[in-house]
Amino acid sequence: MLVLSYLSQQFLPRLTDAVRQIGADHVQASCWDEVQALIRRKPVSLLVLDPYADRANRVDDIVTLLQQFPSTPVIVYTEFTPPALRVLTLLAQYGLQETLLFQIDDDCARLSRLLTRLATLPLVLRLLHEVRSERSRLTPQLADALDDLFKRPHAYASGRDLVLVSQTPLTSLYRAFIEAGFAPPKQLFIAARVLHAVVYVRDPGSTVRQVAEKVGYQHPRVLTQHTLAVFGRRPSELRDTSDDEALPPLLRWTRLSHPGQDDPADTIPSDQIPFDATQSNIQRVPADIADDQPCIAQDVDAAVIWGTWIGYGQYLERIGQRMFAVALYQISLVVLQTPNGYTDSVAAAAMLLRLGFVLRFLGDFDASYNAYQRARPLAEQANVIPLALRSRIGMANTLMRQGNLGEAETLLDHVVADAVAFEETDLECNGCHSRGAVRTRRGRYGDAMRDFFRAYELAENTSKRELILGDFAGCAGAAGYRKLASDAYHRLLRTGQLPIVTSAALAGLLEFAVYDGDLVEFERLKTRFEVFANTHPLPADHTLEVALYTAYGAERFKTQEIAIAAYRAVIIQAHALGSHQVRFKAEQRLWALTTGAVPLVNPPICEPPDSLRDLANAIAEWSGPEEHPVFNAIEVDFLSP
Repeated sequence: MLVLSYLSQQFLPRLTDAVRQIGADHVQASCWDEVQALIRRKPVSLLVLDPYADRANRVDDIVTLLQQFPSTPVIVYTEFTPPALRVLTLLAQYGLQETLLFQIDDDCARLSRLLTRLATLPLVLRLLHEVRSERSRLTPQLADALDDLFKRPHAYASGRDLVLVSQTPLTSLYRAFIEAGFAPPKQLFIAARVLHAVVYVRDPGSTVRQVAEKVGYQHPRVLTQHTLAVFGRRPSELRDTSDDEALPPLLRWTRLSHPGQDDPADTIPSDQIPFDATQSNIQRVPADIADDQPCIAQDVDAAVIWGTWIGYGQYLERIGQRMFAVALYQISLVVLQTPNGYTDSVAAAAMLLRLGFVLRFLGDFDASYNAYQRARPLAEQANVIPLALRSRIGMANTLMRQGNLGEAETLLDHVVADAVAFEETDLECNGCHSRGAVRTRRGRYGDAMRDFFRAYELAENTSKRELILGDFAGCAGAAGYRKLASDAYHRLLRTGQLPIVTSAALAGLLEFAVYDGDLVEFERLKTRFEVFANTHPLPADHTLEVALYTAYGAERFKTQEIAIAAYRAVIIQAHALGSHQVRFKAEQRLWALTTGAVPLVNPPICEPPDSLRDLANAIAEWSGPEEHPVFNAIEVDFLSP
């Protein structure tokens, strides 16, 4: 709770005592301009103002605050004099509801009760009242932490801060919330911030950027992503939303969702543009795993125990136990922590890099960026250049996943230049690979392909080349070079060793079969993917992407009812995974089907310029003649180009 005051000096002691009694924060403005600046930028819970604090009559200024920021309660605290009473009468006509008269009704107990009552948003109280049944199943520490999260979301960097506030281990925290009927901590964190944002954005005096800053977002685009996820609308479109309209979506986001519990069609805004497949930019292979490399450089004499510990964490990641890997890295950082830093800054930096990678995989982008950001100075302090460069690549990849493409590309430009200067060929490869993925998302396909070509040139092992070629194919497909992309995907199916690359290639070819109207090829590829998925553990986002393309196929080749059911199933899966991009695409197609709007668009097919075709041919020659023995043994006929 943040109380902002602008008072005469004689009033301050009583307010200070009351604020201290309820454990709130108090900021005393030194001038009226500071009051206006703070209420625009800070999450002010309550204003306590004296119209005569600076010996000027601030009645008109207070009226402006009441009109421009109605979400922030105002208490006028003044003396019992005839002019003051006239002022209170006038302000009451503009919505002022609470007053205090010095030495008459401002005793500490009453003032404390008044501050406590007014400082919490009514929408927060309504939501907590609605979830009181679920809340009663939590421990007192967790219940208090949940209340505090919804009352002060700006005080939490991510949903994982609930671990610190509640003093509950991470695994126990997740289990307790799920058993009580709540969504996971990350989802609760988003709901709490969006709740405050939807209240603040109604204020005529607030811009979306200011609201994002007040609620705790570093970038307004993240607020936009979250409001789209919860309400299906941008922040600016929520200005006329009432508490009654905002509460149901917030409750659905706060509670644990079950398939079939809610109709996903209810969340589709009627004014969204129907899906245009020419704008599809889903990456076939997640290029942001380019920074997923062994973290401790060979020339670093790291303690064997920490090297083994990191290896075990990576093993947990590979077998799908990512939450346990997160807990392992966090516990390791606690053990390494000292009052003056870390006992081994290199090991701590390596742990933070792994933590950032896993958190990004799980979709907790803010925490991921923070982990990479913490790793960078540790690596630079120890003068371990590879670790420092990897941390910056990780930061850029996380920014890319958040949608901050401009900042990500600028950061990667510097990384590539530094890697060249330090002759770190491996890091130059990773930087070019990541920059190619960013440029693909920005629609700069030629530059992206050149980056992929340079990365492929520098790659020293087969796995890296497979990942780069997969992203090259995804870029070519997005650019409309379908033949070039198809050739690359078929080559990956013949020679690829990584299940994630094979999965991406099958997904890309499945999408092309839909656009080409080839029902036979579509069914063959769909069956092939099902066989492959049964024998190889695949990331959830890959199976979800294939489910989306399968829904496209149902729309093109089957009945409308089957397609609608397929899109709804994708929406439910995407919501559970937090894959908002796939969810939005499925919602747009579902909306188009149910309203009879635009049919599925077949993207135009283009021929690449000679310079890019030469790059593709060079990559194809370097891919090697070997074929994937396991894949060939399963089903050879599916691999024919």
